Amino acid sequence: MTNHQFFWYMVVQVLVAVGTVGAVVATLVQAFRGKLWPPKLSLFLRSEVGEKTRYSNPAPGHAPDVRYYHLCVTNERSWSPARDLSVHLMRIDQPGPDDKFQIKWSGDVPICCRDQQIYPLKQTIGSPIEYDICCVGKNPCVLRILPIIAPNNLTTQWTGPVKINLLLQVKCSENSSARASVQISWDGTWDDGDAEMKKHFKIKVSETTQT
Repeated sequence: MTNHQFFWYMVVQVLVAVGTVGAVVATLVQAFRGKLWPPKLSLFLRSEVGEKTRYSNPAPGHAPDVRYYHLCVTNERSWSPARDLSVHLMRIDQPGPDDKFQIKWSGDVPICCRDQQIYPLKQTIGSPIEYDICCVGKNPCVLRILPIIAPNNLTTQWTGPVKINLLLQVKCSENSSARASVQISWDGTWDDGDAEMKKHFKIKVSETTQT
């Protein structure tokens, strides 16, 4: 090996070493940041009137109109990304014979991200992202919640008047959000207008300390 070749060999080795050290330092910084200043996650309702759209492939004889309601997941510490993030349905409550809410289902299933077909099941976020919490169809007139998977004991659709309370939680590699309560009340009626539909369908999101 000539002196010239030896010089460039040593330059390459130094650059490789610097790159390796840099990668290790970056990994350590990310780890400490995630522990000391984890993502600060929260859920809020994007719109009380939802978003009216149309099914791309409605069943024969069914109207294509549908209204989706979205939840927005935010990370107030955007400089501390939330890795492998997903939103989970933890519980469903419904009124019992005394009109007090009772637990109807308890578990842990992820819900759909908006346009889930083009996104990974778990995401890394700094900026807000949206999730589909439920939708109401015109014909048939039905309310659906939108988990990615549905166990056999999980009811995901209702026709006619219904009141449900959904308990949700945002989870990621670093931590989890406080649980959020999504209260839905529907009289079983569809209306094309936004203001008119608000009279038939009510949805509200609030943080809860329920376990």
